[in-house]
Amino acid sequence: MSSDRAAGNAEDPRHRSFIIMPATETIDGQQRVFSRAAYDLQVLATAHSASCGHPGFVPDAYLEHLDGLSIETTITAAELCTIGVRQRVDGGYRVLNWEAVEVCLDQVRQIRGEDPWARV
Repeated sequence: MSSDRAAGNAEDPRHRSFIIMPATETIDGQQRVFSRAAYDLQVLATAHSASCGHPGFVPDAYLEHLDGLSIETTITAAELCTIGVRQRVDGGYRVLNWEAVEVCLDQVRQIRGEDPWARV
């Protein structure tokens, strides 16, 4: 138990340190536990991959850009590989959750005024 909880200061549910995805919400039926930083990076990078024309691929250059903005990516990218939502490939990472990639692609199509159901 953390000292904050022991002191009666419960963690703010809007800013949790860790996010638990139940097995029923994952593509492979396995529960996942993300740090807040890893979850945020996964969402941000997956959306970036869809909007930049390489859905499901997060290039190293993008992570280097985020590092330049003081967003730690090396450890969080390793965490995402360890928990099984990304895979290291030549020049970057492959997002393994294609359902999330499809959701991002649909969102990009909607923003651009394209048919969100059209498949490339």
